[in-house]
Amino acid sequence: MSMLKTKPNRLQKAMSANALFSFFSGMIFLLAQDFLIPHIPMPALLWTLFGVGLIAFSAQLLFMVKNPARAEKLIVSVVFSDIAWVILTFIALAYYQERISAPATALIIGINITVTALAWFQAQGYLEQRRK
Repeated sequence: MSMLKTKPNRLQKAMSANALFSFFSGMIFLLAQDFLIPHIPMPALLWTLFGVGLIAFSAQLLFMVKNPARAEKLIVSVVFSDIAWVILTFIALAYYQERISAPATALIIGINITVTALAWFQAQGYLEQRRK
């Protein structure tokens, strides 16, 4: 039975959610730079690079959803990438706190909570797969 005809498992659902979140975040980074820069004063080139990177990450996740064997090989690195994102953005937030607006600080914290939850659900899905 092909992957498209079977019900998505927990790992596939978590990766799909992460892909959607990453894609929309990347698009916002690309399309809303003029709005974002006054709140988080990074150069436009960095916003563009992060946006393209998130969209590429989203594509990788979708590829993994469609290819369970590849997902099993790559999911640990995806979870660690999500965790690294959270840690590094919190470090940047602490370091540049005086330059980042209060609404942007709240947004970063909200994004990091979401990314942490996605990493947790992906890890749980992976562990569930390993037990089968």
